[in-house]
Amino acid sequence: MPGNLFELKRLVPRQIGLFLLRELAVLCKRETRLLDLQGQDVLRLKARINMQQVLEAAEEQRRSDQRNQGHRNFGNHQKVVRLVMADRTGALAPLLQGARKICSQCPYRRQQTAAKARHETDRQSESQHPAVQSRLAQDGEIGGNKILVEDRDARIWLDMGAPFDLGEEYFVEFLQPRERFGLRDYFALDLMKRIPGLYSSEALDPTEMAWEPPAFSAIFITHVHYDHTQQLRFVDPNIPVHLGEGARTILESLDTTARAPILRLGTHAYQTFRSGQSTTVDGLEVEPIHVDHSAPAAYGYLVHTSEGTIAYTGDLRHHGPKKALTEEFIAAAAAAKPVVLITEGTRVAPDDPRGTLSEADVKADAIRLLTPLKEKLAIVTFPGRDVDRIRTFFEVAQAVGRKFVVNAKTAHLLLTLQKDTHIAVPDAAKENDLVLFDRLMRKTDPWEKELQAKLKDRVVTAEQIAARPSEYLVQLDFWHLPELVDLRPPPGSPFIHSKSEPFEEDDVNDAVLQHWLDRFGLQRHQLHASGHLSEREVGEMIRTIDAKIVMPVHTQHADRFTQLARRVVQPIRFEAMKVG
Repeated sequence: MPGNLFELKRLVPRQIGLFLLRELAVLCKRETRLLDLQGQDVLRLKARINMQQVLEAAEEQRRSDQRNQGHRNFGNHQKVVRLVMADRTGALAPLLQGARKICSQCPYRRQQTAAKARHETDRQSESQHPAVQSRLAQDGEIGGNKILVEDRDARIWLDMGAPFDLGEEYFVEFLQPRERFGLRDYFALDLMKRIPGLYSSEALDPTEMAWEPPAFSAIFITHVHYDHTQQLRFVDPNIPVHLGEGARTILESLDTTARAPILRLGTHAYQTFRSGQSTTVDGLEVEPIHVDHSAPAAYGYLVHTSEGTIAYTGDLRHHGPKKALTEEFIAAAAAAKPVVLITEGTRVAPDDPRGTLSEADVKADAIRLLTPLKEKLAIVTFPGRDVDRIRTFFEVAQAVGRKFVVNAKTAHLLLTLQKDTHIAVPDAAKENDLVLFDRLMRKTDPWEKELQAKLKDRVVTAEQIAARPSEYLVQLDFWHLPELVDLRPPPGSPFIHSKSEPFEEDDVNDAVLQHWLDRFGLQRHQLHASGHLSEREVGEMIRTIDAKIVMPVHTQHADRFTQLARRVVQPIRFEAMKVG
């Protein structure tokens, strides 16, 4: 800062204010270390401003702050500005208010003093106990997890998902919210809550809600599924997002290959971890423990608050190829003696349609099914993010002497996952039994052209498959069903549906799927291993962990948890629950 700043005591208050505005704007742009001036008499306006008091308060703030250096400096500077305003309310105050506004627009300030002040009254009225809020999770709903945990200065989100049925009263198929208007349609239709300090300026600019600096410490993502991540696309990019390294790698591929803007999560301050690597944010320790789920790099969390541990399961299962991971989470949660267990209950229901097949069962049954069908074309559909299922059907194809034909998104995901040695997947660039389906699109995205060039002679068309149907096992998504016209499967060819059964008998998409299968004489076979614990397994987990309170989420039958746990607290939308 220029040396003539130390002559400010000779200037009139208005000149001082103008000078401060100019200097603070420059400082915000340059990310200058604002408190290198410690101990220097910067603004000694004699008796009118007690600068020594200001500097002592700033130094105390610096000693107690546990954030990174850049964040700490801006936090201390804001503290100085607030104290100066408190000492002088005359002609200088409006100008310092302007200076404060300039500072608040700096992108490097995360946990803003102003945002903290907005919530301070609520926290004091509810004592200093940690609070859990199932902010946006709808009652009786699977998916859309967004859980806010507040403890002293820390305010963290557990997941940032969207419900599968979000806006179904107003939108269907290609009738969707207007992407160019950010959150405008969501707010107008009361589909999303107006939460100050959460959303990006880009998402809010088209709305009547003013952008505010980030008011949250961090977001912790359990896994990559839509219902746990999708609303990250509206979040301020300066809020840190913590997730597993493998999950970050998967999101990288999904963002690259997503053709619909609604599926792109955008740029965020991602911070990755491996299982057991605890992170402390604003004094709150969060410990990730891996679990087995139908997406790799899935985690549960142990949040160690000032009143005890909160255990959060995310989504998990006990019948997958890595059930030991789930066992490790349950053991770690039990050892932590949590005061609250927030658990999913997808399959907690009076009648569970999902069945109890394991991933090994899916593989064995598929091999038995396809082995005698020598002259037929084999077709399979499965969730695109289920890496275990991709590996299962690659191994099935090898076992029955067929090549596994995958779509471009699956091939891109497999290639991207080669970066992560902890996730075992077929190498799409080297495996001769894995080939790419070229759908002969009129327009090919750059990433897909690069993919085709990399795989070269291991790219096949529908015409090539139709000429030798017995040689292939083809991945065919719902939206690619018209490819059946050119694939020309022989009547009686198997169509393996390796997804969850439809939730409703009148499921429109499932009816359309069945019409395609009937038209081409395909035989439908249901082979799927769920990504979730059964009701019996949820009950066993609850008894093993033995938390004081159980809070069910991600379930349509929360009432059934009263049969599984001694004390159950049903989350109420937007209402806080005290811990301890």
